[in-house]
Amino acid sequence: MSKKVGVNRALIPVQAAYSDIIGDIEIDVLTRPDLHQSKNLYIIASEISKMRSFIQPIVNIINAMRDHKSVASPRQQTPQDLRDPAKGAIVTPLTYMYLGDVLDHCVLINDNLGQITKAVDGMTDLIFNTITAYQNEALKQLTI
Repeated sequence: MSKKVGVNRALIPVQAAYSDIIGDIEIDVLTRPDLHQSKNLYIIASEISKMRSFIQPIVNIINAMRDHKSVASPRQQTPQDLRDPAKGAIVTPLTYMYLGDVLDHCVLINDNLGQITKAVDGMTDLIFNTITAYQNEALKQLTI
């Protein structure tokens, strides 16, 4: 159980920190957008993409571990058999439930990071659209 809590405590605060950063940048983007913010948003998106690429293999490993046999085979297995991957491994119901909890946490973290990425993309679009609108308005004034 301590490993699940460790994964949870290690990644959730990182997620919360990025959410806070995005919240601060969002206010700036809405009140005074500039191109410097798009650079910061790009860096954040890159970092989040790296985190998501680290989490996805963990999800795949957990799924593979959960897919192992959940009960022993009909013949009696010796302790040596259990150590031999070619002969199979037993995943107890408790282990299966634990892996399910870890999987849920990983999927939740990955989904939340995906939402942050969408927010970053939306703010980047807003920056460029707002700056373009300001430039169009300035050009209108120059042509008058």
